[in-house]
Amino acid sequence: MRIFHIVGGGLRALFRKQRAEQELDEELRCYMESAVEQKMREGTGREEAAREATIEIGGVEALKEQVRDVGWETHVEGFFQDSRFGLRMLRKNPSFTIVAVLALALGIGANTAMFSVIEAVLLRPLPYRNAEEIVRVSSTWDRNGTLTSYTSSPPDFFDWRDQNRSFSSIFAYRTTEFALTGLGEAQRVPAVMATAGLFSTLQAEPMLGREFTVEENRKGADHVVILSHALWQSAFAGAPDAVGKTIQLDSESYTIIGVMPADFRFPLSSSDAYVPIGFDASRPSRPTTISPQSWRNCEGSTPIRMASGVCAPSSGAPPWSATFVRRCWCS
Repeated sequence: MRIFHIVGGGLRALFRKQRAEQELDEELRCYMESAVEQKMREGTGREEAAREATIEIGGVEALKEQVRDVGWETHVEGFFQDSRFGLRMLRKNPSFTIVAVLALALGIGANTAMFSVIEAVLLRPLPYRNAEEIVRVSSTWDRNGTLTSYTSSPPDFFDWRDQNRSFSSIFAYRTTEFALTGLGEAQRVPAVMATAGLFSTLQAEPMLGREFTVEENRKGADHVVILSHALWQSAFAGAPDAVGKTIQLDSESYTIIGVMPADFRFPLSSSDAYVPIGFDASRPSRPTTISPQSWRNCEGSTPIRMASGVCAPSSGAPPWSATFVRRCWCS
């Protein structure tokens, strides 16, 4: 109950100031009279008792200031007074005001942007099960003693997939955009082109339908798509029978085979469609058997999931595993 009394007294002092001052005057008058009567009982005359009590208390106005300083409302009132004074000064000098506001806006915006990046890349955990096992591999080139990493090619990917002893699954992907038509107004859809194993490596499952198969990485069988939860809601109003329907991506028909959960994101939170990379063959024996278009399609990142008990990189792994290895990231 004491806290309510303190808060109520502070609010009364802020919004009913005249009434609060009257109550304070009454309290101090009673306190002064009590001190005078005490001295009179000790044998001092009334005038002398009043004089001594005033000297001991230090004056009524000084005592008032001490009482006011105790309350929390004094700090609030001081803040408002300082704010009014600052606004008056800013109004008197518009050029300084503009510079100050711009500096504050730039500072706040820059700090917000930096924190958003740091929070997304470093602080926020990856939204996948056993995320500490997911790493990204890339080929390296020894350039005069300096190792330079570059994006993996299809032959690299197939060799890593077939010859590894260090990880349990692998996939390659790249980001792109498609023009989605046939469902109202045309729109650009951020998409991911990936090999089979994308969702099993991330240990994520579609909430509806299924993920890609190895056969769907072949040319001619790659016109299937998995939708994000957001695109499924906006384009099909969350209808469960959306699986099996077709949509137009870049004027080509794609069959919907699955829908991802609402909390899934890879590699960006804005990715709305996942389609297979269509290779000319599932395992070419030579790089020349891959068409230039397929080569371009596979340029991108190659995340892997380390096998149980294996660190990155592993000393007992094949020679290619000595290439640059690092954590996979999501924005």
